[in-house]
Amino acid sequence: MAGRVFLSHFFIGQWSLFLYHGYMKYFGVLLLLLLAGGCKKKRPNVQVIPIQQKWIKGKLFKKYWIGQDTTSAKKTVLITLSGLDGGHLPEKSLRALANQGYDILSLAYSAPPAVLPNTFVEIPIEYLAKAVSWLKNQRKYKKYRVVLLGVSKGAELALLYGSHYHDIDGIIAYSPSCVLLPALSSVKSSIPNRSPWSFQYKPLPFVPVKKVETSEKSITYKNYVIPWLSDMSVFKQARIPVERIDCPLLLLAGKDDQMWDAAKMSQLIQYKMEASFKPQKVTKVTFEKAGHRFFGFGEALPEYTSTIWTKTLDGQPLQFKQGGTKEGNLKAMLGARARVKEFLYKIENPPSIDSLDSKFRNLNQ
Repeated sequence: MAGRVFLSHFFIGQWSLFLYHGYMKYFGVLLLLLLAGGCKKKRPNVQVIPIQQKWIKGKLFKKYWIGQDTTSAKKTVLITLSGLDGGHLPEKSLRALANQGYDILSLAYSAPPAVLPNTFVEIPIEYLAKAVSWLKNQRKYKKYRVVLLGVSKGAELALLYGSHYHDIDGIIAYSPSCVLLPALSSVKSSIPNRSPWSFQYKPLPFVPVKKVETSEKSITYKNYVIPWLSDMSVFKQARIPVERIDCPLLLLAGKDDQMWDAAKMSQLIQYKMEASFKPQKVTKVTFEKAGHRFFGFGEALPEYTSTIWTKTLDGQPLQFKQGGTKEGNLKAMLGARARVKEFLYKIENPPSIDSLDSKFRNLNQ
């Protein structure tokens, strides 16, 4: 009898232990699933959609959430324009910027794809107008604000576009130029320099920069550009008429830019806006020990804070000085990010009429 009692207690104990561990495993799995589900609702993701319209070639970066959390979604869409490569800005940076809630149309306007020009020669600015129009006609973006973000040559295009069209809400210009500059070419090329942009089928006036010498070990391109700024006859013809721009501008420049001294160019843009009674439209930010390349979001990208850029011209790789130090460029990258976020926040949240009235009342007191 005692043996039977012992066995029954033994089996009951083992069975209870089995149930206990089984339930614990069940609850453990359930807990993991719940945690995973919670994480999914908070984990940002970016979808990249190729845009292959007849006259528009680009990539659309759209943020989506696993779940219904869209609280950080913004009502501003960016059109990004890359630099002297003419293709796209670094995808890692665009994904990181899209993760902050901004949809982005990365527009290629030179280089690949093959249907676009492979160099900066009389590219019609109407191409960008088609992209803006296409974006505004998408159901999602009908009530969105549109901001151009251009880097280097892309900043030149953004400013030029804003001086001819008034259908955008802001311009962010990294390392901008205040004049139209031709495509880079070397003395080996027998083809004469031509205007980089056209409007209404006519090439726009540009600075006749000399072709670069291939014998130079590293090229300081600003030495080819800056002397022309003191030639008033050329400057007046080739400068971008920024006084026509009606939207807010954010100018970001390094003080040690060796490509075309964007800090000086930004100052000239600011002077022209102030002379045209539009000082409130422009914000100029310059960075110490920073050169021409400091655009980046997300993880730091060393290749986009480098002080040297290699470009192959007429079959020969040439090194162009970008300026700054790696530390200075990285610091500028981080500082520019903060300024871009602040600028976009103001675009998203313009001052109310009441707040403007209160400011005017305070001024009159």
